[in-house]
Amino acid sequence: MEATEQRNMEQGNTELGEKEEEMTTKNTKQGTKQESVKQESTKQENAKQERTKQESTKSRLQTGAKKDYTSVITQLKKKKSQRDDSIVYVAVGGQRGFQVGKNLLGLNNYVRQLKNYAVFGDIAEVKKGIEQVEALKDEIWETMKGVIPRLGTYSPERWASLNNTKEEKLTLAQRRSAYVITPVDNSVAAITIAVKLLAERIMELQAGSNFDELSRVVEIFRDVNTRLEDIVSTNRPPSRKERAEKAADNGTTSIVRDIVDKVAGKDKKKPKEAAV
Repeated sequence: MEATEQRNMEQGNTELGEKEEEMTTKNTKQGTKQESVKQESTKQENAKQERTKQESTKSRLQTGAKKDYTSVITQLKKKKSQRDDSIVYVAVGGQRGFQVGKNLLGLNNYVRQLKNYAVFGDIAEVKKGIEQVEALKDEIWETMKGVIPRLGTYSPERWASLNNTKEEKLTLAQRRSAYVITPVDNSVAAITIAVKLLAERIMELQAGSNFDELSRVVEIFRDVNTRLEDIVSTNRPPSRKERAEKAADNGTTSIVRDIVDKVAGKDKKKPKEAAV
């Protein structure tokens, strides 16, 4: 009897030990799993913090680069504004107003290219382009005199007397919406001054309540911008390669033909024979 009880007690202790070991193993696994989840969570959090840090650094660098770029542009505009012949146009009308400034710069560049093209190009084409710009100048000024009566006795050639002083231009040039144009000739200058005065007239009318007059001036301003876009976008002077090819076709000097060959990647020189 005592032996049986002893065996039962030993068996019970063994089962109890096994259960305790099983519970210990289970708790160990749960602890390991929790630790693994915790480590994964920590890893993800660290990765998130690192991404945030990198994005913050990138944003600071981009902001700094943008500020540097803006600062450089502002300094260039201020420098150009101090030229006697420079004109500062301040955009009006949001993004479309900015486009007007770009078109004025484009017009100036177009006329400069036309004049450069006259060296080896077709003089008839150059003359046609210049006449188109001059016609636009005359039309704008005739229209503008009806909008700004005090300009009734002004001729486009007197554009300089309507320009700002150097001090005024320096102040205006520091605005983000300012465009500083250094006209290549009097036609571009007269057109730029006319557009500038129209923009200023719009700002004056916006401050008042004469909406009929504002509507009329805005319509004129839009039409002028459309004309500028037409000239800038559809009258691109030929490229250097195109000019050289046309000159070569007309049998011009060997210098021009050399330019054509160089642009086309041709080499007239024969390769040297290998030494025997």
